[in-house]
Amino acid sequence: MDPVNGHVATELALGRYRLGGMLGRGATSSVRRALDTRTGDEVAVKTILDDPDLVARVGREIRAASRLSHPHIVPLLDWGSDPDCVRLVWELIDGPSLRALQLDGGVDEAYAVEIMADVLDALDHAHSRGVVHRDVKPANILIDAHGVARLGDFGIARVSGDASLTQTGDVVGTVAYMSPEQAQGLGTAAPGDVYSACLVLYELLTGSNPNRADGAVASLRRTLSGEVPDLERRRPDLPRNVARLVMDGLDPVADARPRAGELAHDLRRAATRAWPAGAAVAGAVRRHAWLPRAARAVAAATPTAVALVAWTDLSPATVAAAAAAAAACFAFAPLLAVLLALAAGLTLLGRYAPGIALALALPAVAVALAGRRSPWLALSAAAWPLAFAAGLGPLAAATTGIAPRWTQRAGLALVGVASTVAWQLLDAGHGVLLHANLAVPGIDAVAHRGNPVSAVATVIEPLSGAPWVAAQGAVLVAAAVAAGALGARRGSPRVVAAAAWIAAVTAGVVATAPDPRAAGAGCIASGAVLMVWTLRPWRLLVRQGAPAASATVPTSP
Repeated sequence: MDPVNGHVATELALGRYRLGGMLGRGATSSVRRALDTRTGDEVAVKTILDDPDLVARVGREIRAASRLSHPHIVPLLDWGSDPDCVRLVWELIDGPSLRALQLDGGVDEAYAVEIMADVLDALDHAHSRGVVHRDVKPANILIDAHGVARLGDFGIARVSGDASLTQTGDVVGTVAYMSPEQAQGLGTAAPGDVYSACLVLYELLTGSNPNRADGAVASLRRTLSGEVPDLERRRPDLPRNVARLVMDGLDPVADARPRAGELAHDLRRAATRAWPAGAAVAGAVRRHAWLPRAARAVAAATPTAVALVAWTDLSPATVAAAAAAAAACFAFAPLLAVLLALAAGLTLLGRYAPGIALALALPAVAVALAGRRSPWLALSAAAWPLAFAAGLGPLAAATTGIAPRWTQRAGLALVGVASTVAWQLLDAGHGVLLHANLAVPGIDAVAHRGNPVSAVATVIEPLSGAPWVAAQGAVLVAAAVAAGALGARRGSPRVVAAAAWIAAVTAGVVATAPDPRAAGAGCIASGAVLMVWTLRPWRLLVRQGAPAASATVPTSP
């Protein structure tokens, strides 16, 4: 079998994947459609010649991909070696590349901005985990069956902590989409990926790449100059904010470019203002983006209706209208939804304890506005009291690990701990944090008191004799920060990381708890849920009787 030139395979790749038609081919590798005989799923198998000079690059591609888990990144599912070749198994994206769409007539402006905002979000995720792509171009952006962009091919990515596989002065990547510093051989960091992504968007909006010329040398000269014609002059009909943001990302000075996540947010906001809402909704439906929106709408409408029926005397028609409004906001305007949810909650609280409502209003709004670029992350802090109410307090710290940066995780955890303590102090039926036996005043102690200072002083008075609250809070914040490592691993490393995380959190919580047995029980229950998520045992249902698992190649060269 010739794994690169594509002769038909007579055996299973890695003892599991039945190779099918060719999807793409390069000088040293090929990509085939394949059937996973264990799960019945179609996948894409990349076959690379087992050449010693390629082993280091293969190892780096595996390490880069295994750190990443993002809805706009093509996930690496498996890897291993067969005689004379190495295999990488990826999720099959059954759709064209962005390059193919360009050749087939291009895409409209609003969709182009949405695609590249998604790609920038994917790059922001990669950068937060120490991975720089270094080859962002239309051919590496795939469009799935729902019209959603997926960034792939981390074959020349640089992973933080790796010894570089190139020397100073080497040029890695595709010349027409390089940043000036990359073309100079000065190395590539996160700003280089931002530049390349904006160059792709520039090309989508104008129909031409300003760095492309006749021949690689001429293209390299243009890239080295860093001179890009102003987009507003090329497309005076484009919204000015969109053009300005693209040019900000194409700044020849790397440090002057915005970060990927910030630019993605700003592009979406500018596009929302520029193009009619009807077109945005039509585009969302066209790409099946209505599915998560519908889920958010249902998740918002249901508790809204229940709360209004239970705590107010509004008419059924008014309750229905309020639930519909909440559903629409949560589906299409997350920040507005978060602010409305806070306003509604504080209003209901203010009817009984106005002083406490006033005290909570300012920090609540501040948290919401601080998370304006990721409103769902800001709202996730509200899940902490719910987790503690269910006896799964430490699980809240684990879920906070979805935030990409440790500073975000620490901030969310601080807010989560504070909101949990506030709720437990106001609810006389609960202790403080992990089942601590502490007499708390409850909300009746501050009922109808409008002075926020005296109301807060009354509520927090029991904390003066409970030093373990601060100690447990510190443990939970540290656990949330460390939880970021759980999502960056796959397979056995993820299981080991989850087990170590559970053991460390349990030890810290039990050591600081006034009731170690009760605290330990909460940790055990949370650990069980976390391990179920880590092991995903339901996947075994489709793997019974399957061939032996493929052997994996080392992840370090």
